[in-house]
Amino acid sequence: MDTYFDNMKILLPTMGFDLFKPVFKEQKQSLTEKGEKVLLAVGDIKAQAKLTTTGLLVLRGSSMKSAATPALASTCLKIRNDLIGKGYVRSTGKDLEFIQDYEFSSPSQAGSVILGYSVNGRTFWKSKNGLTLKEIEDLKAKVAAVEKITL
Repeated sequence: MDTYFDNMKILLPTMGFDLFKPVFKEQKQSLTEKGEKVLLAVGDIKAQAKLTTTGLLVLRGSSMKSAATPALASTCLKIRNDLIGKGYVRSTGKDLEFIQDYEFSSPSQAGSVILGYSVNGRTFWKSKNGLTLKEIEDLKAKVAAVEKITL
């Protein structure tokens, strides 16, 4: 039975089920407040979003480039066309604007659709303090490592 249990402790986390992770009574304050907005600003394009457990929720009022480059991935191009066709965005004359919130599966997908070319969302989206999502994730990993050592 011990062998079976040891195997489950190894296999389950690789499948996304971290059931044997210890639960602490005190939760440390996260580096970003829950619900804090992240920003994407490139030229005239400005977008605000919130991280969710399933992706990135781009907020109403965010802007989007009116034209995509030919190099944009077909999946992102389809999402852009769907946003326009289904009325999630409207023309402001120069660019497009989200008239309702829309959730993307990842920060990179959101950034690519908004800017019209492929981007790494972990480096383009930033917190109000100017930290990229990559820097925030790296800091969280360091904090978690320190907490693990001190516990």
